[in-house]
Amino acid sequence: MSSKHSGKSEKHETRHHGACPDRPLCGFGARFAFQSRPTQQLLILLLLILCSAFFSAAEISLAASRRIKLQVMADEGDEHAKEILALQSRPGQFVTAVQIGINAVAILAGAVGESALGPSLRDWIEPFYKGPWLEPLTTTLSFLVVTGMFILFADLLPKRLAMLAPERLARRLVRPLHGCIVLFKPIVWIFNTLSDKLISLFGLPAQRTDELTFDDISAV
Repeated sequence: MSSKHSGKSEKHETRHHGACPDRPLCGFGARFAFQSRPTQQLLILLLLILCSAFFSAAEISLAASRRIKLQVMADEGDEHAKEILALQSRPGQFVTAVQIGINAVAILAGAVGESALGPSLRDWIEPFYKGPWLEPLTTTLSFLVVTGMFILFADLLPKRLAMLAPERLARRLVRPLHGCIVLFKPIVWIFNTLSDKLISLFGLPAQRTDELTFDDISAV
């Protein structure tokens, strides 16, 4: 009876060690899986910054592009210029799509940012401070770092580049932005309709009015 029991124990022990023959190796695998999570979250955060930079650059480049210059390009057969002109004639659509994208990215970045940067910042702070304010301090620093990254790389730089060469950048971004408008179409329609109603309350036109000025002619 005892031999059968010992045989079962040996089989159980063999099976257990067969699944994980080296305990330190299994521990390393678990630690690696745990440590890979912040890395993945950091990559997600960088992707969100790129998405926000796209929306910022698209908004400014389309808004700053000179219509008369685009019209000349469209008359020469530039399909991208025609698409930009079409969006400029309905600014509510692309502005709404951009704001939906920017706000959605900001919400996601807030959820991902602390968990992506928190462990590294905590490891950096702990040698100097291990008191009760460690977690609030880590959260605050994570917020400041994420906010600074978005201000610089997702807002200031894309918008300044878009202002330097609006037509050139708008030609590159108009089709991806049009895809976002199609993707967000139901939400875009709802918010665009609401904004048109609110604008009409102030007696303002909902669509863009194009008046040719001397500066526009000089820009050609």
